[in-house]
Amino acid sequence: MKQGSRLIIALVLAIILALGAGCSQQAREVSEPQIVLAGNKPELLLPQSLRSLLKEHYPRLRIASDADFDRDIQEVYREERLLPFACSGDFNGDGLTDVALILVGRGSFKIISFHQTASGSWKPFVFRETSGDSPVLPIGFCLRLVKPGKTRYWEFPEGEEIVIKTMELKHFGIDVYYFGKASELYYWSEGHSMTVTTSD
Repeated sequence: MKQGSRLIIALVLAIILALGAGCSQQAREVSEPQIVLAGNKPELLLPQSLRSLLKEHYPRLRIASDADFDRDIQEVYREERLLPFACSGDFNGDGLTDVALILVGRGSFKIISFHQTASGSWKPFVFRETSGDSPVLPIGFCLRLVKPGKTRYWEFPEGEEIVIKTMELKHFGIDVYYFGKASELYYWSEGHSMTVTTSD
């Protein structure tokens, strides 16, 4: 084979690979938050509009990664093929997919629920945060998606024993779960954010 023919073949192959990479990148662009399996590992996909919001409004924070959590959490979530730092669903019942994220920075973290609007923008709700110089890693809690339906919660009347009750969760909720400790459920009802304790 002549040298010129080899160069042409190499050029064609390079173009094909470049086009394939471009198509793959376009295929990963999403219009709503998604947690998908890439092989056996879960992967978080966020719309460009939300990635831009994070970069603009939270420049000193980043989305947490698996390595930021303590080993027990890492092992459990690896087996369940879930992400400990993110969960997505329609939290407020408007038919749009929202996402809750744990953002971490130097000595600080925030748990924020980003609600999608009909115009394609995002409305953030911060429901847990801390700041300071003390380290926050490894993270000892994680996020879990709670499906609509009946769920139990705990009440702590002053001077009385714990009371376990049941409520009907109308939309997806966000469980902030501490292994072997307290667990708090955050949910939205009639446009308002609510929280209950779901374990002690």
